[in-house]
Amino acid sequence: MAGTAMKIRWVLRHNPQNRLLPPKYYAAPVFAGRRDAGEMIRQIAGRSVLSAGDIVDAFANAGEVAANWLAAGCSVELPEIGSLLLEFSSEGFDDPADFRPESLRGVRLRFYPSRQLMKAIKSQLNISLPE
Repeated sequence: MAGTAMKIRWVLRHNPQNRLLPPKYYAAPVFAGRRDAGEMIRQIAGRSVLSAGDIVDAFANAGEVAANWLAAGCSVELPEIGSLLLEFSSEGFDDPADFRPESLRGVRLRFYPSRQLMKAIKSQLNISLPE
């Protein structure tokens, strides 16, 4: 898929700080489909001395280790890709002793891309304008 142009669409939006101004057009990405892990594994195996099985094992082990570290409150750095961090909030309590794990809400995994990854994406980004 390298070299393929990313399609965009135009979205007309008002300025939320001054709705009296005329709306402007903004570019928004068009979802081009989903790539599965098997395709990624085959491409990585084709570029390295590792077998597809080795790569699957490495991903599985990385997932297990990352889950353990995230559950312990650590951020997890993925070399040249970015960092993962667990985030959540909870209900408010008058007394911290009233806290229960069930009161957590908005539990989510946040991904912060590395500078290297963002630089690589931006250097390869090719936009296809809508007709």
